[in-house]
Amino acid sequence: MDTGPEAITGSTRMKAGTAQKLVLNALSTAVMVRLGRTYSNLMTDMVASNSKLRDRQIRMLAQATGLPMQACTTALADAGGESKVALVSLLAQAPVAQARRVLEHTGGVVHAALDELRHS
Repeated sequence: MDTGPEAITGSTRMKAGTAQKLVLNALSTAVMVRLGRTYSNLMTDMVASNSKLRDRQIRMLAQATGLPMQACTTALADAGGESKVALVSLLAQAPVAQARRVLEHTGGVVHAALDELRHS
């Protein structure tokens, strides 16, 4: 990647480091999308190992579904803390067990699971 001249002559690593970070961010984002770990611009595959991440899961569900935080909190609890299961259950208005089965069948891809539930 051509980074052009540095602002400080002789300091070649500043722009190169920034360019490298941008390329790696773009690649990792593309991989996450390709693996089905996202829904729209939201990360759905996260291990919520602390309260900050659990809050993020609930906000993500509320943003994706347009539902109140309390409904998302309940759905996430019913789904055993699995964001994707809660998301599919809420969007498809399907029971958690059915959402989980369809996600397993579709390799964990939310869009594919939603399509399957709409056509069943």
